[in-house]
Amino acid sequence: MLLSVLLASASALAAPATIDSKCRCTPGQACWAAVPWSALNASVGGRLERSVDELQACIDDEASEQCTAALNMTDDEFWLGSKPNGYQHTGLFGVWNTSKDRSEYSVKAQTEQDFVETVQFAGKHNLRLVVKATGHDWYGRSTAAGSLLLWTHQRKKITWQSSFPAPEGKGVPAVTVQSGVQFSDMYPAAQTVPYPGDTVR
Repeated sequence: MLLSVLLASASALAAPATIDSKCRCTPGQACWAAVPWSALNASVGGRLERSVDELQACIDDEASEQCTAALNMTDDEFWLGSKPNGYQHTGLFGVWNTSKDRSEYSVKAQTEQDFVETVQFAGKHNLRLVVKATGHDWYGRSTAAGSLLLWTHQRKKITWQSSFPAPEGKGVPAVTVQSGVQFSDMYPAAQTVPYPGDTVR
């Protein structure tokens, strides 16, 4: 669904004729100060927030209590992925790192309309837009310095279908998942779903 929404909104990514689309608007430029972030926040139900580095305390002072607390949280393999600007690794040497390439704002998308509003807003104001679910991309394509992040992690709906139309015309069992669903969500959910022919679960 995410792909179809982004493709349907692709025309919104084209910068208006009055804006030079060769270079995106980023922090420090005059255009950035004019971006109406409050309007975007209102259009996405208050789900816009300033981005933070979850491990900034360790960058500032690795001996601090705040750093220790943050590092202790990383013992949970899902903790970083549950944060808008949390990534499963710190970057790729010579290519990117999370401390320098962090997005400025994040939209914690919950509805399809949140996707539409975010993509259109980025296009209208010539902003760099990135999309992230859990932050497993080794090449950092789900983050970029000075960007607007469309965060899909909270989209967790799982829909099971007993007879999904297949190319050969025979219905087959299938599942439709939203863009925030992980395998750790799928496995336990699958254990509760009876399949044709099953007698014991």
